[in-house]
Amino acid sequence: MENYRENLEIDLKDLAKYILKFWKTIILLAIIGLILGCALSGVKGYLAAVSVDEENEYADLDIELTDTQIAELDLALDTYDIFQKTRETVKDSILHDIESYNSTNSISKDDAEGLWYKIQTLSTTSNAQLSGGGSVYGSLNADQKKAFDKEIGRTEIEEEMSLTSHISMLKLGFLGAFGCAFLAIVFLALKYVLSPKLKTEDDIRSAFKLPVLGSIVKKTDDGLAVICSSIMALAHGKNAKNILLCSSLAEGGASSYMTQVEEFLKGKNIPVSIASNILSDPSSIDKAAESDGLILFEGIGESTYENISREVELTNNLGINVLGTVVVK
Repeated sequence: MENYRENLEIDLKDLAKYILKFWKTIILLAIIGLILGCALSGVKGYLAAVSVDEENEYADLDIELTDTQIAELDLALDTYDIFQKTRETVKDSILHDIESYNSTNSISKDDAEGLWYKIQTLSTTSNAQLSGGGSVYGSLNADQKKAFDKEIGRTEIEEEMSLTSHISMLKLGFLGAFGCAFLAIVFLALKYVLSPKLKTEDDIRSAFKLPVLGSIVKKTDDGLAVICSSIMALAHGKNAKNILLCSSLAEGGASSYMTQVEEFLKGKNIPVSIASNILSDPSSIDKAAESDGLILFEGIGESTYENISREVELTNNLGINVLGTVVVK
């Protein structure tokens, strides 16, 4: 007998439908992956911060300064602090002078010249210290300027680092979401492919070369009436006087539908009977041998390929005619 496994094919549409039945689970796992990815990004950021070498406190800027360069940087920072203090002092003095001038509505020439000098000093401390080749800041190299900017907390540097951190978090979050969803889909696909149970009606036709009379949808019982009519027409066409309904499923798998079909056919004066599993019940084998043909009832996701194969092999060995198959979905 030809091995049924050689004729089994994977129906990609049915595989896709199977995977889509678990869309809620896939989305949930994707969300979990997103959270884990973002959390991992946060942990990596924290570990990077605490692992900075004490001898190179600017490792997070991806720079490395020599002792001499650090000493130059410290001098520039000290100079910056002096400029800042001078700036604040001059600014406070200017504000104080303006308040006193506003109260008297008059200003002498000497006071005006003093005020102008203070304003010039304020302008110098505000701009010259951080611009121009002759400034302290201008004498630093690119890496030293990065470190300088970090120390004084320049807004654009903070924003750049914050943006980089957010981008990194989004990347890891996306990778986490994609990875978890992908693994879930792969798992479901493997579960489907490796399942030993009947997947589609076409498997009955292609793998076991059996005719399919139709299918019954469990939730709605759709197709039951068509099945009854098909078996009745088949009985007349084959002049079958004794049809046996049987299944490889355990009790309850398709027995209710077999009972309904039996009642319908008997109401039409067509002799029909039901047997238990012919693979395990000797009396059912006797009934099958005495019948004019079998109608097999098999269930999607319930009947196993191996049991159907054994049924077919048994009927072939005993010369029992299989009239058709009914698939219960």
